[in-house]
Amino acid sequence: MISQKSYFDNAYSGQNSAKIEKWRVAYLQRVYRSLDIKPNDMYLDIGCGGLGYIVIEVANSKQCYSVGVDISSAGARQAASIYKKRFEKYSTCEFVACSATHLPFRDASFSKITLIMVLEHVPNDKLVISEIGRICQNNGKVLVTVPNSYSRCLPVLTLAKIKADKAVGHLRSYKAEDLLEVSTQMGFVLKSLEYHAHFIKAIQSLLQRFPLSIETDNLWWVLEKLDYGIRNIPTGSAFTVVLVKR
Repeated sequence: MISQKSYFDNAYSGQNSAKIEKWRVAYLQRVYRSLDIKPNDMYLDIGCGGLGYIVIEVANSKQCYSVGVDISSAGARQAASIYKKRFEKYSTCEFVACSATHLPFRDASFSKITLIMVLEHVPNDKLVISEIGRICQNNGKVLVTVPNSYSRCLPVLTLAKIKADKAVGHLRSYKAEDLLEVSTQMGFVLKSLEYHAHFIKAIQSLLQRFPLSIETDNLWWVLEKLDYGIRNIPTGSAFTVVLVKR
């Protein structure tokens, strides 16, 4: 994990803007849609990054206690700094630097947990799932997003996906049934499964290179809606499962 930590320390140290791109907003919407977070929930985002945007927005809009953890101490510090600048009066949000395989929380501490594009970075992904099972409350919900198996992606996108995965340090991709088998062994049952980042995502990526305008912005969100509309087709570059702890 040292190489992963160094990678993200370097990546987050170069972030000098708290701007939330559209694709990040789309992830936040997926979290809201899937987890139904309430003010009395205890929320945890594992791998929150240097912006901590989901943690911050959940704390602000849902009025619940919200915690973000990241392997990068630089990222955790930066996210905490962004939060304090935006909400000096509040103390419902905190950030912790730690490994996903050793979470410094008591058993059954959280009712809602997200793990977005993290498992594929960790050598021992089963230990991460075990830790999530330990800290999740009974009937708590966990949202997990991982890259889809190369064998299920459209061949025309496979080479680009392999290149992108290598660039960001992905150790593996997943088939949904394999991830669900491990999760079931850790005490979870499946609530929902959605595939996303289909071929439409390539068009969205191109749009983000153009100067911002109402037309390109609207088109990006139309394409995002189309991508959601084919969420049951297993050719997306990634998929999201929502699990319930039993």
